[in-house]
Amino acid sequence: MASRGLWHFMGARTRRGLALSWSALFVLSLLLQYFSFALASPIAAAVGTNLFELDGNAVDDSGAALPDDWDKVKAGTSGADSALFITDGFNQNDDIFTGGGSKDVSSISSWAWKSASVQDKDDIEHAFAAAYTQSGNTFVYFGLDRYQTSGDATAGFWFLKSSVGKAANGSFTGAHVEGDVLVVLDFSNGGAVASAQIYTWHNGALTAGASGTKCDGSVQTVCAISNTAVATAPWPYDDKGAAGAVNDFPANGLFEGGINLSALKLDTGCFSTFIAETRSSNSETATLSDLALGSFSLCAPAQISTQVKKDGQSTGDNGHITIGQAVTDTATITGTKGTATGTVDFFQCFSATSTPDCTSGGAKVGATKTLASGSATSDALTPIAVGQYCFRVEYTPATGSKYLPGTHTNTTSECFVVDKKPTSISTAADQTVGIGAAISDTATLAGATADASGSIVFKAYGPNDDTCSKAAAFTSQSVAVTGPGDYGPASFTPATAGSYRWIATYSGDAKNLGSAGACTDPGEHDVVNQATPTIATVASASVAAGGQIHDTASVSGGANPTGTVTFKLYGPNDATCANPAVFTSGPIALSNGSATSGNFTTTMVGTYRWRATYNGDANNVSVSGACNAANESVVVIPASPSIQTILDGGNGNTGAHITVALGTSVHDTSSLTGATADAGGTVHYRVFTDATCQTLMSGGDAGTVPVVNGAPGNSIGIVFSHAGIYYWQADYSGDANNNAASSNCTSETVTLDKAIPHISTQASADVTVGGKIHDVATLTSGFNPTGTITFTVYGPNDATCQNGTVVLPSATVTGNK
Repeated sequence: MASRGLWHFMGARTRRGLALSWSALFVLSLLLQYFSFALASPIAAAVGTNLFELDGNAVDDSGAALPDDWDKVKAGTSGADSALFITDGFNQNDDIFTGGGSKDVSSISSWAWKSASVQDKDDIEHAFAAAYTQSGNTFVYFGLDRYQTSGDATAGFWFLKSSVGKAANGSFTGAHVEGDVLVVLDFSNGGAVASAQIYTWHNGALTAGASGTKCDGSVQTVCAISNTAVATAPWPYDDKGAAGAVNDFPANGLFEGGINLSALKLDTGCFSTFIAETRSSNSETATLSDLALGSFSLCAPAQISTQVKKDGQSTGDNGHITIGQAVTDTATITGTKGTATGTVDFFQCFSATSTPDCTSGGAKVGATKTLASGSATSDALTPIAVGQYCFRVEYTPATGSKYLPGTHTNTTSECFVVDKKPTSISTAADQTVGIGAAISDTATLAGATADASGSIVFKAYGPNDDTCSKAAAFTSQSVAVTGPGDYGPASFTPATAGSYRWIATYSGDAKNLGSAGACTDPGEHDVVNQATPTIATVASASVAAGGQIHDTASVSGGANPTGTVTFKLYGPNDATCANPAVFTSGPIALSNGSATSGNFTTTMVGTYRWRATYNGDANNVSVSGACNAANESVVVIPASPSIQTILDGGNGNTGAHITVALGTSVHDTSSLTGATADAGGTVHYRVFTDATCQTLMSGGDAGTVPVVNGAPGNSIGIVFSHAGIYYWQADYSGDANNNAASSNCTSETVTLDKAIPHISTQASADVTVGGKIHDVATLTSGFNPTGTITFTVYGPNDATCQNGTVVLPSATVTGNK
C-alpha cells in the first residue's frame, strides 16, 4: 500500500517513464525466464556434496550423482536420515499466526494461532525438509511452495530443539531452547536475487548469524534458490493463476534452501520441530503469516548394539551360562553423528520357560552407566533362577548430543539362558564280605550350589549284574540333600552271594542338574563271597559181587545250602580215585541237607570207594569228600552162586527126575543163581550109578561147557543101555567173582525101565492027524531082546487057551524071532 501511495505523488511523465521501464524489465524478465527454462540444467548441491539438488525445481533430474530432490522426499524414497513433507491448507481457513506477539523475536509462549486465511502469496500449500549426515556434518534442506506468486517474497524456517505444537486454546506449547535455528530466505526480482540469513536463539533472544546468497553450485554453508521459470510440480499443486488443481510451479512459486549446521557450529544437539512460515519482510520483527508445522529430527537415531558377556567373553547369541555365574551387558552406541555421549541404563527380563519380551519394562541392573568412547558395561548380574533372560538398554543422550534417545533389545545378543549347574556324584563301596554280612555305599555330591536341595537314592544291582540292566536288588530311602558333600551310608544285606554294583542318583533341583554314577565307576563294586559248607558221607554195607551198593551224603554248615550232590564210585581197589569213575550218580537234589546216590550193581570183587561232591548254590561253594574218607569204602566179596539142573529126555519129558526107556538120549541143562551177570567159568556134567556120585557110569562124562554172562551151556546127550537109576551132577567151576558150585547128587535122576517087546506068532499049516505042527514067534520093539521063548499048545478045541496040553522046549531068541 505504501508503494501505491507514492505512485499518486509522482508526476505523469515520471509515472510513464517508470511504466515503460517496468514493462521493459518485465519483457526482459520473461525472456530471461524463457532462456533459463529452455537451457536449464541441474545445479549441483550448493550445500554438501552429492546429497540433494538445490536447482530451483522439485524433481530429481541429476542422475546418480545427486540422488535426492523433493519428489523423493514426498515419495518416501529419499536417502535422508530424517525427512518431512507437510500438505497445508490453502485458499481457505488455515492455521495461521495471529496477534502482535507472534514474531520470530518473541518467545514461543507469546505466539498465537487461529484458523483463518492469509494473502494468497503468503498461503503455503506444501512445506518440506530433509536432513543428511555426511563425513560427520549435518546438512539440512528445506522449502515450501505457495498458492500465488507476485512480487518479492520472504519465508522463514525454524528448527526447534523442543517439541513445539499448537494448543487447542490458540497458544503454542513448548519453548525456545538455546541453539534453536531460524533461516530466513528472501527472494526479490522474481527470484533472481536470493539471500539467506541465519538466526539463533541465544540467551533468550534472536541473534543474527551467518548469511548466504543464491545457490550457485559451489560449496556453500547456506544458500537459497527459487524457480525462476516454470517448473514441474511432482505433486498436486494448485496455481491460483491457472485453472485446475494440478499445475506446474509458476516462477517464484517454489522456495528451497540448505544449510551446513556443522560447518556453522549450529549442530549443538537434537532438533525435534520444523516450522515453515511466510513473513511480511526479511526483518527480524516481520509479521508472520501462514505456518506449516511438523516433527522433524535433526539428530540421528542412535545405533545401539549390545552383547552379553560371561567372564568377559561373549556368550554368543542366546548363549548359555550356569546358575551362579555372572554376566554383564555391554552397550555400544554408534551413528553418523560421531562419538555418542550420555548414559545408559540396563534392565533385565526373565521367563522360566521362553524368551521374555523385553521391549519394555524389566528390572534395572545396577547403576546408570556413563558412556566412554561410545560404550558402557553394566554391573555384573548373577541370576538367581534358572530360565531365560534378556537385557534391555535405554540410552539417554548427553546435553548437546546429536543422537536421539533410544532403547534396544533383541532375542539374540541381548538374551541368554541360565542353565542348571552340572553336578557329579561319586561313591565309595569296594567291600568284600561273606554271605550274610551287610554291604553299604556312601556318595559325594560335587559341583552343586551351596543351597542345593533334592535327594540322593542309592541302588544296588546284582548279583553279577555288571551292566545294571536288571531290576535293582536294593533301593534306599531318599536321602535329603543340603548342599555339596557326603551322604550315606546306605546299607543292605544281600540274600545272594556274588558281585554287586552301586549307583547313587542325585535328583537335582531348581538350580542343579541331576547326576548319577555309572554302573562300572570306581568305588561302586562290592563282592559278597559264598560260604563253605562241609560234606560227610556214609557208604552202604559190603556185598557180594553182583550186589548193589550206594552212598549217602550230608551237607552242613555254610549258608543254608541247597542244590545237588554228585556221587562217583571208584574201584575196585583204586585207593586214590585216580582212574575214571566206574559209576556216576547225580546230580541228586538235597533234601533236608542230605542226598542218596543211585544203586550200583557190582560185577567185580574188591574195595570200592565213593566220592561225593556238593555242587554248591548261589551262596555256597562246591565241596567234595576225600577219596579215602572214612565210611566211604565198600568191600565186594565173590558171589556164591547155586546151580540148578533140569534133565531133558525128549518129547517134552523134562524135569529133575525123569523115567525113560532104554535107548533114549538124555541131556542135562543148568542155570546159575546168585552169580554175577557176567559170570564166566565152566560147568562139568557127569552121570553116576550111585546116589553119592562116587561111581561114574561108564561113558557117563556128559561134557564140560563154558559159562557166558552167567549162562552155562547144555550137556551132551547120554544113551543108557541098562535099566536102572542113574544120578546126574553138574559142577560149576567158578571165576574171579563167583565161587564154585555143584548140584546135589540126588537132585536129578534118570530111571531106565526094561523094554516091552511085542511078540507075534505064525502057526504052521493045517495037517492031518499025526502030522507035525509048529509055531514061529517074532519079537518086535524091545531093546535088543535075548533069552528064550516057550511055546505052549492048547487044544484041541480050547478056544480060550485054558488047558495046556503040550509045553514045548524053550527056543532061544535070536534077534527078534
